[in-house]
Amino acid sequence: MGDYTAPTYVAPSVLEMLHNSPRVRGSSEFNFPTAGFALSQDDPTVEYVIGISAGPIAAFIVFIIWVFALCCIGCCREKCCNRGRSNKVGAIFFVGFMVLSCFGWFYSLGANTQALNGLDTVLGTGKSLQDFVDETDTTLAAAADTATGVLDTIEVAAVTCQNLTETANITFPETDWDDFADSIDDSLDGVTGEMDEVVQQFNDVVETIDPYLEKVRVGYKVTVALIIVISAVFTIATLYRLYTNAPGSGTRPAKALAGCSGTFFIVLSVIMLLLLWIVIVVLAIISTAGADFCVPSPTSNLNRLLSDMLLQDDPGADLCSTDPYSYLCYYQTCEGTNPLTEAVGDTSNITDVFEASIDELLTTLNETINNATEYGYPVENGTECIAAVEDIQTSIGEIPGAIDSVVDVADCSNINPMYVDLLAEGTCNGVTAGFAIMWVTLTLGSVSLMAAIIVYRCFEFDRFENGEYVMAEAVAVGNADGPPPKDVSA
Repeated sequence: MGDYTAPTYVAPSVLEMLHNSPRVRGSSEFNFPTAGFALSQDDPTVEYVIGISAGPIAAFIVFIIWVFALCCIGCCREKCCNRGRSNKVGAIFFVGFMVLSCFGWFYSLGANTQALNGLDTVLGTGKSLQDFVDETDTTLAAAADTATGVLDTIEVAAVTCQNLTETANITFPETDWDDFADSIDDSLDGVTGEMDEVVQQFNDVVETIDPYLEKVRVGYKVTVALIIVISAVFTIATLYRLYTNAPGSGTRPAKALAGCSGTFFIVLSVIMLLLLWIVIVVLAIISTAGADFCVPSPTSNLNRLLSDMLLQDDPGADLCSTDPYSYLCYYQTCEGTNPLTEAVGDTSNITDVFEASIDELLTTLNETINNATEYGYPVENGTECIAAVEDIQTSIGEIPGAIDSVVDVADCSNINPMYVDLLAEGTCNGVTAGFAIMWVTLTLGSVSLMAAIIVYRCFEFDRFENGEYVMAEAVAVGNADGPPPKDVSA
């Protein structure tokens, strides 16, 4: 246990890039509102929030502008080349953008899995912490039982030795034995009292979230699968229309497909993109704040945040010198002396004092027994008294072992790995990095789909209206590559 060294945190490259990304306002130092938070433009927290949210919100505004442009502005067909050539070139770009879009959706599955696995690690650490607290409580209960056992043996010894102590005018050490047991209980209970409350609150959150994790995992996979299927159908249907619409092909698309003109797919895609961009904005803001928290070290940012929140009444105080946070600082790095050693030191001192008192009492009793005839006291009764006092000595001697058990359970090599899993591996490398990759891949898929829709709008299709096929408007009259346009005005 003494050879354990806490690992040094190394942030993933994606978090490094997010942390170092330019901000329109504020700095990249993680900032969180505390009790002193003031809603004003000069407040550092407001500056920070504006800095991490301006970019994602600006991207969402661009998407909204794109939607309005899509609805209100058509493709400038007059500048297009002849229908066959422009459609062929457009088809290459259209398919390329759709494939890139599907690649983005598909790759986001891995990022989603990484984020959820990180959340699993965080929740699992909460359960491990609960197991640790339960084990520690059991060890503390054993120590408390040992202290109670001392009281029981004292009562037995007091009765057994009553005649001898009265005859020889010997008294037990003037000590409040109840206070002795209470001191042990208070000292040991203080070790995990704060942790019990924190872990219980954390596990209340775990119990709330845990049932939904698998549903989110499955739901996201199903959603991405549907998006990819819809994109594939959209692509195949478009290519089919382009093939049947090619000059001189001699074929016509199905009436339903020609009449639809891709409207259904475009409307569905716009709705889907709207939801995706909302998700992208939220994930981008969360992951950027998370990256600022995790880089350069989540531990330093956590301690700074806790100092701002918990030590406002004493601005000059050192978090790591203030109980119970001194425990947190020690278990973060495993450097220095375990504060638990100091916490149980008082109990050890109390035990040493009473052991010395009992040793002195035994010496006196033995001298009295050796001179039993002087007091007219039966030697065998004196032997029983000494045996009872030795039982006290044995009971007190068990207390250091119980204390050592508590120290062993709470050794840094047992707790630091849980801290690393909770903060570094789970929160930073798992959830935050997963969210970061997720919004990047979703952005790739969304932008590619938007580009594909723009290309689609520039295609020239024959249409099916009023029960008749209508040639594309861009086909010139007398084009040798295809039949003349059909007059449907009649």
